[in-house]
Amino acid sequence: MPTRTVQYYGDRSVTVPAQIERVATSWNAQNSIIAMLGYGDRIVATTKIVRDTPLFRQFVPSIAQAALASRSGDMGINSEVLVAKRAQVLFVPQSIPLAEAETLSKAGVQVVALRYNSLEAMVERTLITGDILGPDALQRARDFAVYYQDNVRRVQAVIERIPREQRVKVYHAVGDPLTTSGRPSLNQDWMDLGGAINVAEPWFRKAGVSTAPVSLEQVVQADPDV
Repeated sequence: MPTRTVQYYGDRSVTVPAQIERVATSWNAQNSIIAMLGYGDRIVATTKIVRDTPLFRQFVPSIAQAALASRSGDMGINSEVLVAKRAQVLFVPQSIPLAEAETLSKAGVQVVALRYNSLEAMVERTLITGDILGPDALQRARDFAVYYQDNVRRVQAVIERIPREQRVKVYHAVGDPLTTSGRPSLNQDWMDLGGAINVAEPWFRKAGVSTAPVSLEQVVQADPDV
């Protein structure tokens, strides 16, 4: 079978079939990128959340027949399912090393771990995903990157005219009401781009983490507008 090698992040590479037919991901958000690039109907293994989401099924009806890439209740990979589904590439977030990566590679499932938790990383991984999926997907990824950057410029042109004292103070809950995030995080990037002030940002400057539980008293004292 013809193959091609894709270089990414400067020092990494993955060798995949010349034509990708079967894709898997244990990462909720990555499903949307794959679908946007025109390969949603090639997802053979996904997450339970994505498979059960009515809106995603509306755009990608075949997702209802996809297997579960992760074991129930955790982020572990269901290697047996991925091999049985003959997945050619598995996209995972770059967080903790995937113990099954070598075993999956030997079985023909190439594991691609990509950066996350920032808007910059989202655009970057869209381009990498497009390059891996094929030239048609790569062109869509490039079109998206241009579209995204144009929207950023348009928003910034408006936001920069708003004085800081007039900007909305926001508390952004993550997962549950009393967990939030500071910098770096995707939530912080959203608020930076939208011109909002994240009331939780100062709480994480010395903690060494960017997402953690907080107290109700902290939230009340911060007095967010939203």
